[in-house]
This record gives sequence, structure tokens and C-alpha cells, in this order.
Amino acid sequence: MKVVIIGSGIAGLSAAWELGNRGVRDITVLDQYPLATRASWAGGGILSPICPWDYPEPVQRLFLDSYRQYDDFFARIQHESGIDPEYLRCGLRIQPVVLEKARSWCSRHGIRHEISATGKTPELFLPDFAQVRNPRLLKAMLSLLRQRGVRFVSGVRIQPPPQEHRLTYVTDGQQRWHADAFVAATGAWTARWLGDSRLPTPVKGQMVLFDSGKSGVRPMRIAERIYLVPRQDGKVLAGSTLEPGTWDSLPKQQAIETLIAEAAALDSTLTPDRVVATWAGLRPYQPDGIPLVGRHERISNLYLHCGHYRNGFNLNPASCQRLVDAMELEQSD
Repeated sequence: MKVVIIGSGIAGLSAAWELGNRGVRDITVLDQYPLATRASWAGGGILSPICPWDYPEPVQRLFLDSYRQYDDFFARIQHESGIDPEYLRCGLRIQPVVLEKARSWCSRHGIRHEISATGKTPELFLPDFAQVRNPRLLKAMLSLLRQRGVRFVSGVRIQPPPQEHRLTYVTDGQQRWHADAFVAATGAWTARWLGDSRLPTPVKGQMVLFDSGKSGVRPMRIAERIYLVPRQDGKVLAGSTLEPGTWDSLPKQQAIETLIAEAAALDSTLTPDRVVATWAGLRPYQPDGIPLVGRHERISNLYLHCGHYRNGFNLNPASCQRLVDAMELEQSD
């Protein structure tokens, strides 16, 4: 089978990874931007939805399936690529939290958890929850996929597909890429590309990176309006805003100042003079919160792998496995 994937973020790269695991050797990944530089690069790297018990059941299933595979998944990527994605089970603290709902969910799914009530509001600690360094994971996946023979083409804006029931190729108006199957891993651009407002649209998220001066392993923290992701090297990532309906992916001063103030409220050492970088990305928002994983409703050989919103990293590898399951089933019919 010959496959063309549109999009080189985590959704596109993980699709190429799993197709390769199933024996597909003819894979091309196309992107209008430099490879792996958009929302996937910009994310925080928390390997969990924000309060997973509050998500729809299909998202919970994808997360739990992925959660049980993380150790092997990231170890294999590091082994094949020779690049450490800095996967780290550092733990996650959440405050405030609806204790009974969270405790019940953790117990039901065998998730280790601890409750602390020393402060004004209870805090939930999930000691086995993990983080990954998004840019390093993307770099590792690009490297190993190239080693496997996957072709990458950047700087090509693929035209919307024709109103037909089956595709034979996609084009940027100058060159054509033929395939048996196509994967739209087009993130926040999906609705625009396919001309369908029901599909994912952008929600901007802005981020701040601090240098805390404190290296070592520390738990991540989720509060009401902000999260903190301490890295082993002493950097701390603070995020993020939620700004729907904009294509502007540049950080803005007012939003950044708000993030800095909220970060300092959680950790008084995160002062403005410790800011080393700011950036923003456009997340692929899907109204019902459930990613689109499977065949397009009209085009028989176009498959969607998009709409993961804030959860592109933590819903893989299960999400890409479901995608390829659907492709294999339908190709064999």
C-alpha cells in the first residue's frame, strides 16, 4: 500500500510510525510549513488530558490505552532514533479537584493516587504520570522515520481535494503525489482544507518558559487557569491561554503577562526576570472534544487523524493504532 500523509505534527508522524510498524514501506509526508514546527512543537508535553475524568469516554479510552504503552513506546523511539525524548515519570499535582470524581476514576482504572488536604483546598497527586519534551520527541520521530525510508516534503500547500468519492492524488498545483490511501493529519487547518466547518478549527495557546535555576525531577502542576511543567534542566514551562477563532500564532504581551503572574502565584521563584522565551501555537479544536480517527464520510480512501486539541501527545500511541486498524480493515474489504 502507498500512503500520503498531509501534516508533519505528532498526528502525522505517529501515523507514519504505526503504518511502518504494520509493514507499509511507501510513505510520503507533506507539510506546508517546515517539518514539525507548529502546534505539536509548541505544546507543554504533559502526558495526560487536563483532569482526564472530565473528558468524554472515547478520549478516556484512548488515553488509558496509551498510558499503558508509554514506557515501551518512548523506549522504542529512543532506541531506534538514538535521541532521548526526555520521557519522565515525574508525577502530576492537580488543585483544585473534585475529589470523589477523581478518586473514583483513579480507583476504577488502577491509577495510583494520593490525596493531600494540608492546604485550603485538597490536592490530588498522580505519582506515575509523565511528561515528554515535545521538540525532542518530534526530532526523534523524524530521524527514525527517515531511517525507515519515509519521504518528507515541506513548503507545499496542498489544494483542497476534489468533490469526488475517491482520491488518486493530491497536488499543490505544480506537483502531484499519487497514493492508494491518504491521511489528513492537518490539525487546526482541517476545516479550512476540507471546506467543512464541523471539522477542527484553531484555538490559540500561548506559553512562557522560565529558567528556575533548580535542576532535578519535580512534579508537574495543574491549577485552575495554568499548568507548570518543570524540566530536568531547571527550565519550567507555563501554559496556556485558550483563544478560539484566530489564526494569529504570535505571543501577545498582555496574555504573556497574565501567564507570568499566574505562574508566580504557584511558584514565587518564577519572576519576570527569569523568563527566557515565549511562543504560541494553534491547537486543533473539535467541538465535542473527541478526535477524528478513521475514514472520511465522503472520500473512501481519505482518513482523518486530527482534532486531538490539547491531547495529541498523550493520546498516542493508541490513536495512531486505531487509525491504522481502520485503514487495514477497509483496505482488505
